[in-house]
Amino acid sequence: MHNMIIEDERGEDVDYDYEGVGTMVRPCRNEDRIKKFVQVHQEIQDLVSHEQLRDDIVEDLWKFHGEHRR
Repeated sequence: MHNMIIEDERGEDVDYDYEGVGTMVRPCRNEDRIKKFVQVHQEIQDLVSHEQLRDDIVEDLWKFHGEHRR
């Protein structure tokens, strides 16, 4: 949508002033939340878990499609 607006207004001499618009936000730093995120990310990247999940999905698909072929 943003790109469509920019394309539509290309060539026009429009000066937008966004100063003072909206509410200032002060981000909070939650160390526990960051540590949890990193932990979950590492678990997702774990090769052994990835391969086990992949193999389980393949096995389930073979069971499902094997039973429905008869």
